Amino acid sequence: MIKLRDLLTEAAKLNASKIVKMFKKRSDWGDQGDHVRVQKGNLEVVDTYYYGGDKALKSLKDQWTKPSGYMAKYFKEEHNVEFKLISEFATVSHPGSWYKKLTRDGIVSITLKVIQH
Repeated sequence: MIKLRDLLTEAAKLNASKIVKMFKKRSDWGDQGDHVRVQKGNLEVVDTYYYGGDKALKSLKDQWTKPSGYMAKYFKEEHNVEFKLISEFATVSHPGSWYKKLTRDGIVSITLKVIQH
């Protein structure tokens, strides 16, 4: 028999889709919703840079995966969610139109697996 508590717990779990939807609320998150999408069930986060792609990529990874990173800290404290780095890249060419709408300069991207505890 399924318990109501189990259903509520399952419904409350965050996944990549729910996080993207949350970021689309501009009054809370500004333009962060323009920088995230779901990629094969994982969360892709992108940022732009003009110079220093390596620094920009390190900063983005640290924000989301280091315990002291502001996004990692927020999601851990508020939602008991952690992120595992799946892939990353930095480029000055834009492989797809989704990136082109953000900038004509460089793009850094990380793909994260959402882990709910």
